[in-house]
Amino acid sequence: MASIFQIFALTATDINVTSAIEKFFGHVVSLTKQDSSIFYKIFTEANVRTLFDMKSSGDSVLITRLVDLAIKLFTEVPNTVIANKMVFDNLYLFANKKDFLQNDDFFYLNKLINLHAVIFDNTLFEHISNSETNFDKQYFITKLNSQISHLFQLYATAVDSYSINELTVFLTNFSYYSPLDFNTFNQKLQHAIISNDLLTRNNPAQLPNHLVLLLSKLNPSVLEPYNLTLSNVLLTNHHLPIYAQWTTFETPFHSVKQNLTISKINNLTPTNALVLLRSIATQQFSVSYLVNEIPAILDMYLLNNNDTASNGGGNNNNNNDDALDPIDFATQKNYHLNQLRIEVIDNLIALLSKISNVDVLIRELKAQRAKLASGDVYGTGLEAKAIVESTST
Repeated sequence: MASIFQIFALTATDINVTSAIEKFFGHVVSLTKQDSSIFYKIFTEANVRTLFDMKSSGDSVLITRLVDLAIKLFTEVPNTVIANKMVFDNLYLFANKKDFLQNDDFFYLNKLINLHAVIFDNTLFEHISNSETNFDKQYFITKLNSQISHLFQLYATAVDSYSINELTVFLTNFSYYSPLDFNTFNQKLQHAIISNDLLTRNNPAQLPNHLVLLLSKLNPSVLEPYNLTLSNVLLTNHHLPIYAQWTTFETPFHSVKQNLTISKINNLTPTNALVLLRSIATQQFSVSYLVNEIPAILDMYLLNNNDTASNGGGNNNNNNDDALDPIDFATQKNYHLNQLRIEVIDNLIALLSKISNVDVLIRELKAQRAKLASGDVYGTGLEAKAIVESTST
C-alpha cells in the first residue's frame, strides 16, 4: 500500500488529496514545534527520499508541490531540524544549474526564487531560530552558495523577465541577511547587480524601472562602495522610491542630500514631495538638515506660509538660493494631501524636541496639525497644483 508521501509524489494525484496531505504535514509541523523528534518519525529517511525524487523528477508540477512544502517547513520548523543533512540536502539543494538559468517554466522558476527569498528572510531567521542553539545563519549561505550565485546571475541577465519582482525580493532579503556576502556575490559577477558604471553611465536622467525597484528596496549598507556616485541618481518623480528609501539611512542620505534643494523638491508632484518629506521626517539627521538647510520647504508644504515660501525662507544659505514661485491658494479640498501633511508633522514634532531653538516651529506645527485634523485648512497652492496636473494628463 502506497504511503502518503508516495501518493503526494504522483503527478496524477487529485488536488483535493494533495491538499489533505498538506494539511496533515501542517499538523506534523505544529507538533514538531513542541517535540522535534515527532518530525523524524514522520519524515523518515525513506519518506524524505521520496520527496527528493519529486525534486529530481523534472516534472514542474511535482517540483512546485515540493517547493511549497519546503517553504512551509522552513517557515515553521526550527532551523536545527531543517539543517539536518538528511532534510536539507534532499529538500533544499538544487544541483541542476538549468533549474535557475535555463528554466522557461516561470511558475516553477518563481517558486524556486521564492524559496530562496524565504530562506534568506532575516526577520524570519530570527523568529524561527532557537536562541539556545546559537544557530549560525552562515550555514545556509555556505550550503546554498552555488544557488545564490545562480540567482544573482539570473537577475543580471533577466531584467525584463517575468521573475524580476521575485528576484528583487530575494536580493532585498539577502542584502539584509548578510550585506557582506551580498557584495561578495556582486563582485564575483563583476558588479553586475550594482556598479559605479551603472549609476554614472551618461549621468542617467532616468534609471530603468527594474533598478529603481531594486535600489528602493535594498539594504543601503550594501551601497557603501558606491557612495560617491549615489548623488548621480537625480531627484525626480521617477526616482522618488529610491529617495524615500535612502533618506531614512544616514550614509546614503549624506551622499544625496546635495540633491535635496528647494527647487528640486518643488519640481516633484505635491504628493511625491510630501512622501519624500514623510521619509525625511523619520530620522534625526535628516530632520536637522530639513530645519537648518531648507526650512522654506516646511513653510511651503506644511505651514502654508506663502510669503515665506515664495522668498526662500529665513536662512540665506546655498540651498535656499532656489527662489520659489508664489503659491496661489485654492478652495478645493484634498483629503489625501492633508493626511500626508499630518503624518509629516507628527513625525517632525516627535523629533524636533531633540533640536535646540525650534520651539516656535513646534508651536506652529502643532497649530497647523490641529487645523488639518479639524478640516479647517484645505486648498493651498499644493492642491491647486495637483488639480492642474490631474486635468492636464
